[in-house]
Amino acid sequence: MNFINKVKTELIAKKEKINHSSLAFLYGVTLACGSITTKNKQMALEINCSNSFIFEKINEIISALYGGFANLETDEDSSLNHTTFNITIEQPFAAKLLEDLEILIGGKYNFEFNEEFISADEDKKAFLEGLFIACASSTIKIGEENSSEAGYHLEFVLQNEKIAEALSEILAENYIIERTVYRGSFSVVYLADYESVLTLIGVLGASKSYLELESENVRREFKKQINRQNNFINANLNKLAEVSAKQILAIKQIDDIIGIRNLPIELYEVAKARLDSPEASTSELAGKINSPITKSGINHRLRKLLEISKNLKN
Repeated sequence: MNFINKVKTELIAKKEKINHSSLAFLYGVTLACGSITTKNKQMALEINCSNSFIFEKINEIISALYGGFANLETDEDSSLNHTTFNITIEQPFAAKLLEDLEILIGGKYNFEFNEEFISADEDKKAFLEGLFIACASSTIKIGEENSSEAGYHLEFVLQNEKIAEALSEILAENYIIERTVYRGSFSVVYLADYESVLTLIGVLGASKSYLELESENVRREFKKQINRQNNFINANLNKLAEVSAKQILAIKQIDDIIGIRNLPIELYEVAKARLDSPEASTSELAGKINSPITKSGINHRLRKLLEISKNLKN
């Protein structure tokens, strides 16, 4: 199960009292992916979503409030490898629910966002949870080899710009940084950083997922640190190899023209040590010289060898 579905499963598993916040939850679900349809020649409320997690919770609320149940059907699209879950609430429960959600008023339907319906803080949280479970998706991966490349992107794809604006305001009230883009007729509110996603999960109350995401971020940061260290080491090794290659070429040119044994003893020792140990650092070369010498002394003699080689070529 991917991370976003783990969060949704954890939220649905929470046992909460059925009250007005339950209606606020259904309000979020309905505005996110609900529509009016006809079943058995009567009006019905249909909720289309890409996961079945929400079905159990909808049934729990409908049963407690109205003594009824929703129906679940699946629509398989093998060409896209995608399954749509169709949750239908039929009469008489659909009308009662839509009236309580203030979507059905005087026989007319209004799916515009009603700010007054979720004015209380607990209702805003329940509304946010409904939107999240109904239409949130994410590329976040946990504990996978290439998970760090996926980033921390999470988005809500909404049918209505007003709902997107309402969601943005609720997120802002909880200090969550969001952005909104438009894809055709859909408004997409998205989070693109770790802190925003973590804060959202905390606000929703998914404590287990919260801790899991914290652990994932620690793992990713540790991996980045190791990669930076390895890159630094590799860069130094590459630089050492490049410098060593230039020194060896110069020493061989000196040997071909005058012979390194004809060099002063202190230069001969360094030249011989470099030829014998191409991969050695200057500190390691210092340890191969019989007479005491510092790292700066080795560097000075190597520069002198490069200078001799240059003069001999000229």
